[in-house]
Amino acid sequence: MFIKRVKLILQSEDSECGQACLAMIFNYYGYGISLPELRKNHSAQTGGTKVSYLMETCNDHGFRAIAYSLTIEELRKLTLPCILHWNF
Repeated sequence: MFIKRVKLILQSEDSECGQACLAMIFNYYGYGISLPELRKNHSAQTGGTKVSYLMETCNDHGFRAIAYSLTIEELRKLTLPCILHWNF
């Protein structure tokens, strides 16, 4: 079975973790949206990326985003790739 890999895109600032994750997801699905483009059009948030920001940015680019609260066991059933948003 062939498994397509997600191309790693590194964040350059602490506050752009969400933007880097979105850029990786967008590129995985063939949308050439770069981290600099996301930086330009969707400013990063201080203190961490909010789920609402991730969902709004996905919707702005034609993706349907759904937020779930899951157990560890339920995580195994998710379609990959996906973005996990931990609250520490």
